[in-house]
Amino acid sequence: SQGGGATVAAVKEIEENYSNEFQIAGSAPMSGAYDLIDAQVDLILSENVYPTPGYLPYVVLAYQSVYGNLYSDVSEFLKSPYDSIIPELFFEGNTGINSINNQCPPVPKDIVVDSTLDAFIADPNHPLKLNLQENDLITGWYPTTPMKLIYCQGDDQVSYLNSENAYNTWSNAGAPFLTKADLGSSDHQGCASFAILLARSYFDSIAVNCALDIQDLEAEAYQLTPNPANESFTVRCPESKPFKNATLELFDGSGRLMRRDVGLAGNAVHFRRQEIPSGLYYYQIRDGADILRNGKVIFE
Repeated sequence: SQGGGATVAAVKEIEENYSNEFQIAGSAPMSGAYDLIDAQVDLILSENVYPTPGYLPYVVLAYQSVYGNLYSDVSEFLKSPYDSIIPELFFEGNTGINSINNQCPPVPKDIVVDSTLDAFIADPNHPLKLNLQENDLITGWYPTTPMKLIYCQGDDQVSYLNSENAYNTWSNAGAPFLTKADLGSSDHQGCASFAILLARSYFDSIAVNCALDIQDLEAEAYQLTPNPANESFTVRCPESKPFKNATLELFDGSGRLMRRDVGLAGNAVHFRRQEIPSGLYYYQIRDGADILRNGKVIFE
């Protein structure tokens, strides 16, 4: 659900500001909080018990950290004793959301000071409403690249109306490649596994088959030996395609560049470990912008 909102936000940012750099082949956001003004506000104001009541103070404290416009003192927003208990759980230590939920009232709005809740309901320009509006993903934009919204009507944590309102609003605005899939009555946790499988199937259906390029490289027998390696490894290339002025780069698991060797030539390039720690690494050999070979190597 958090990833669903982040996915739509990323698509929006790329389409609006970076479409000349990135071509989006497709996206599959799952049960995200896209409709912050309607669907999510309804959850804030609901009288119903909510399985994750810690989300409301999470949003309030986060928006206060970013915008600084919700209160001068947290006690203006959160009732006692939550005003002293909850911020400490979020900002000090490593408290998980389940522990925070146990410290919150089961009906989310019961954590908010009554007068503040009344002001939020009555004032269309209440700071929290304005902050939600700024982060709302439905109005003022629609996806122009392929997108499949995946959700469950039975979702007990993220209202299915987020996805349906997004679909209806964007479709009416002219979204050309938008589809949706309601996976039924499963709750939030139950929906997740089915949503992931459907997303994978969707990506497989739109993937461009680049197998011929891969086969061409493999047929030419680029080989790395030994793997696992101890002090060094060698990458050999086909006799017909020797390295001329190649660059070999080694990255750790987080994508951090560990070392770069340049000006490599001949039918084999040798990489000496030197001070590289043991572990799994990714290597890439390129000639200018053209990637000649990439793969994984383990240093013992």
